[in-house]
Amino acid sequence: QRRVAVGREREGGRESERERESGHVVIDIISYGCVAKYRPYLALEHPSSYVNISGTLIIPYMVMKLLLGMGLIGVAKPLMSEVFSGVLPAVVTAGFASSFILMLSCGNLGGRLGWAALSDKLGRRPTFHLFTFGSIGIYAALPTIVNQVIEQQSVASLMLFCGMSVTAISIFGGVYSILPAYESDLFGTKYVGANHGKMLLFSSTAAILGPVTFLSLRDMSEKSAIADLTAKVDPTAFTEKFGSDITMLDQLVETKTVTLAKLMEIAPSGTVDPTPFLYHSSFYSIAGVLGIAALCHSMIRPVDAKWFEKVEAK
Repeated sequence: QRRVAVGREREGGRESERERESGHVVIDIISYGCVAKYRPYLALEHPSSYVNISGTLIIPYMVMKLLLGMGLIGVAKPLMSEVFSGVLPAVVTAGFASSFILMLSCGNLGGRLGWAALSDKLGRRPTFHLFTFGSIGIYAALPTIVNQVIEQQSVASLMLFCGMSVTAISIFGGVYSILPAYESDLFGTKYVGANHGKMLLFSSTAAILGPVTFLSLRDMSEKSAIADLTAKVDPTAFTEKFGSDITMLDQLVETKTVTLAKLMEIAPSGTVDPTPFLYHSSFYSIAGVLGIAALCHSMIRPVDAKWFEKVEAK
């Protein structure tokens, strides 16, 4: 937090109490990832600003929101192959997985155009609320849709999964499309270019963390599934298959000697393959992170008019 003198302020021709105490009016500058010398306060003719101390939360909100879109794009092809190829091998081929990535790309482009047009009607702040809460519903529903595809071998449910994934990515594209205008609403137009540069810096962080987060959650689910599946396997069959006993499981998993596919070969009859469910924890975790993002965004409040940058009437 930094205090910056911005000149003397008069209230009815008289000095304010803060002036009498310090000799000048002091405004608290909160760093939202913007350069400290920037004054992200709007002039009086822009009373609709939504920035105050809690405006700092726009940064974690953007990181969490963009991280999830980047993550889904990064794991789209292996996700489609691992989850659905074993259930619908005639439908989910390598070509279908590539087409799924193409659909996500089209959703990204369509979102940049469609959500931008819609935001002109709804307003930027309500549109960002729609992005967050809508994404929570989408990611929380995806595991249920995956279960329907697996249990019913339903192509319709598979198409629903693809459609909801495309919608989620369209929101990702919409965030980038509307972000400059939303930054103008939040910080004013004077330094919108510099502020947008700071936002892009954090989006680069999200681009790195997104796929890593998805794959880390998937690996955690895989290790848990391997441990559960190993408990159901006959120890003698395990030793014959892998040349080591169960006590060496961790080392065998690290070297990829033990995999879910190989364990299923010696698993008892009727054992359900856990591979299609490996991304469930990722989807639920994403929904939880989006809940935190929604909380961050909802805490942004209008600036008190006394902190607005004064504009001299001409």
